[in-house]
Amino acid sequence: HRHQVLSVAKEEIDDSRVTSCSKLNAHLMNRSRSNSDQSHLVSPLVGGGINIPRVEQLMLLAYTQGNKSAEGMASFTWKILDSQNQKLLQEGKPLKTEKENIQQLQKIGHELLGVRMKILQNLMIIPKG
Repeated sequence: HRHQVLSVAKEEIDDSRVTSCSKLNAHLMNRSRSNSDQSHLVSPLVGGGINIPRVEQLMLLAYTQGNKSAEGMASFTWKILDSQNQKLLQEGKPLKTEKENIQQLQKIGHELLGVRMKILQNLMIIPKG
């Protein structure tokens, strides 16, 4: 039943709302490059923000720019984080090596490319395709 509700709701959303949300999300994902503390993207379907942490926003930015693999998304994201001397945390402690950070980013990328990507696309946060 949930899929039927989503398809009905999508038909009621006008194109200008989708376009506005898409432009805002592109802007917010680009802001995440500069260590923005903003942790939401907007869904025209629900009419509000969905919590998406900065690292995931960077990975989604990579995805929208053509990096459709977990490895490509991880490499794109690591370059930004590394240039800002930032590391990922695991169990509250920073990962020390580049290899550890990239492996963790690839893990996040694989998770994003699974069911979560379908959810983000159904919420119209990330374009399909």
